[in-house]
Amino acid sequence: MKALKKQEGKDIWLVGGGELYRAFAAEDLIDEYILTVMPKILGQGIPLFDKGHGETTLELWKVTAHQGRVEMHYKKKL
Repeated sequence: MKALKKQEGKDIWLVGGGELYRAFAAEDLIDEYILTVMPKILGQGIPLFDKGHGETTLELWKVTAHQGRVEMHYKKKL
């Protein structure tokens, strides 16, 4: 990922859950977070953010709605 970020081009988009997040957050490789709220409540599942990683301060910069879903775009606050 570090080599990809040094190359010319645009954004790198990763889609995944908690394990993918933890791996990239541990290396400080995430600039932007896109979180989507779905109109369904799950009784159980794998958490996206857990106690394994420290606190990260985010700044909301965009919100969009798509057929009942809400997509929130956050940038990491420096």
